[in-house]
Amino acid sequence: MENPTIGKPMRYARKGTREVYLKPFRLSYVFEVKTQRIVLLDLYHKKKQ
Repeated sequence: MENPTIGKPMRYARKGTREVYLKPFRLSYVFEVKTQRIVLLDLYHKKKQ
């Protein structure tokens, strides 16, 4: 919440989303700048990427 742009910006088909690694999972999210809102998209295991 304090730094919503900390996640790695994704490219290509996932452009506009960000991803952060929370061992052993990855959390995919979108930060909506206009509304200052974080939308969680997916939480998945790294091996099932």
